Amino acid sequence: MRAEILTIGDELLIGQTVNTNAAWIGEHLTLSGVDVACAVTVGDDESAIRRALARAYDEAELVITTGGLGPTHDDITKVAVAAYFDKDLHFDAAILDEIEKRFAGRGIKMPSGNQGQAMVPEGFEILPNPNGTAPGLWYETEERMLAVLPGVPHEMQALMSDEVLPRLRRHGGLRVIGQRTLHTAGIGESNLQERIGDLSGLLNDHLRLAFLPGTGGVRLRLTALAKEQATAEASLDAFEQHLRSRIDRYVFGTNGETLESVVGRLLRERGLTLSVAESCTGGLVAHQLTNVSGSSAYLAGAIVAYSNQAKINLLE
Repeated sequence: MRAEILTIGDELLIGQTVNTNAAWIGEHLTLSGVDVACAVTVGDDESAIRRALARAYDEAELVITTGGLGPTHDDITKVAVAAYFDKDLHFDAAILDEIEKRFAGRGIKMPSGNQGQAMVPEGFEILPNPNGTAPGLWYETEERMLAVLPGVPHEMQALMSDEVLPRLRRHGGLRVIGQRTLHTAGIGESNLQERIGDLSGLLNDHLRLAFLPGTGGVRLRLTALAKEQATAEASLDAFEQHLRSRIDRYVFGTNGETLESVVGRLLRERGLTLSVAESCTGGLVAHQLTNVSGSSAYLAGAIVAYSNQAKINLLE
């Protein structure tokens, strides 16, 4: 199943709000076996929303939108969605009743602007939102699915977990996605790729490799898609073996391992201990080493000697 994510809001475009929704949705769809192909952000503009929705709905089997369901004048997602599908918006008294109860429970009279949140496009299913005043919406045909979700992160996450993901699982046809990460050090991204060599005969829609450079090293993310978990794991095993045959001397760990945890494991296995003397790093090396549980078994101590005199007095 191919999915596209559409996040809506001027605040996202101008950098006033970090777009955590796209990352969260992308991660959880991937873990559920959905192939996330694209994530697009548009502002609070009806024509822009309609154009983005038209493109996504044409290209993907699943489209998820977030944002623009609030009570203010710039919350126009439902209007844009209804216009795209040529659906009338109708008033739902049950939604308004829930919104009024929410305000009453806080001892506040519901503002008139919240009445607009009770408008629903014809033919859309309501996704109850117990954490806010904006319900989500679900629209499904034989070929496409659309989820229209609020932009408040905890509200969106709850609706994804409680309403959207269960629908996708019932729908079936989801592939298993297996992922594995190889951590490398001592080599740059371009040199790493050169040593790995041509992978055109291996990589395809079911097997992928991504280079993720960062401070101190490059991560290699291996992804395998299959109908069964065992098949995905077997593909990852074979692919990892192929890569290690070319770059094993630069690979220090996999998945959640860190350089300091691997160093600690090697020290413990070989019965060795370590002392650290630091200057400009200001204790950072010792800090990272002691972040590993059980590091007292091999880390004897550390000294931070910053001034020249301190180095003479403490380290000479």
